[in-house]
Formats: sequence, C-alpha cells, structure tokens
Amino acid sequence: VTAMPSGGHQGVAGRLFVELAIWCRAHARWRRLSPGGVYITQTTWLEPDIAIYPSPEFDDMPWQDMPPPLLVVEVLSKSTAKLDRHRKRAAYLAHGLREVWLVNYEVCTIKRWTSASEFPEVFRGGITWTLDAALPSCVVTDAEVFGPVKE
Repeated sequence: VTAMPSGGHQGVAGRLFVELAIWCRAHARWRRLSPGGVYITQTTWLEPDIAIYPSPEFDDMPWQDMPPPLLVVEVLSKSTAKLDRHRKRAAYLAHGLREVWLVNYEVCTIKRWTSASEFPEVFRGGITWTLDAALPSCVVTDAEVFGPVKE
C-alpha cells in the first residue's frame, strides 16, 4: 500500500489537472483523468496523477482497451519519486506514450520526457505543451502549477 499523497502533492496535481482540463475542453475535447489507469500488461497497471487521452470516444472503454494516453503527469513524492522517475517513466514510454511529465513541487520544476529523449527537458517558470500544430499550445505558468510564491 502506498502512503497517501501530501497536501502539497495533491495541490499541485489538482491545479495542473484544472489547467490541462480547461485547455482540453476548449481546444480538443480530449478526456482528462485524475487519477487514471494505464494498462501496460495484464500484470502491470499504472496509475498516474493525471492522464490525457486523445478523444471522448474512449469514455466507456475498459482500461485495457484504451490507447496509450497522450500525456501522463506524475507529481513526485518522497515515498514514490524513485519509482516514478525510473520504473514508471520507462514503462510509460515503452508503452507508446509520447510524453511524461515529472513534477517536483519541492523545487518547482517539471521534467519533460518524450519517447525520443535520452535526457529530460527541465522547466522552471512554466511549461508549454504543443501536441499538434493545428491546435494552440497549452501554456501553464509556475504560479498555476505550484501556487503562490512562498516567502
């Protein structure tokens, strides 16, 4: 059993979910799940903090029949950071996900991994998600993800 996420973890996951959900609803009508299941194999099911699936037609589909999400977000916690950074990230990308974000709310960074990256891009100050040139990019600022600046 994994420990319950902290308030900081849940706050970041919730704020980021809202920003991604607003963008998806306005521009693509994609399904957003928080948390959501990602079926890898019969013995490997992963549950990211946020998963974005490509269209609403998958709403009633069983998890194992759904395509890989377009984006998965893991908010790192002390108890799960190692698993999220290594095993889960590798499993998502091997499963065909195009993009995985690892969010570290203690140092206010987002690391973006793609199926083509050997190393992550590190973002401070916000992140821009551009999935399709036909759609506007989703721009999320640090304040929207991490909340007010702590003094």
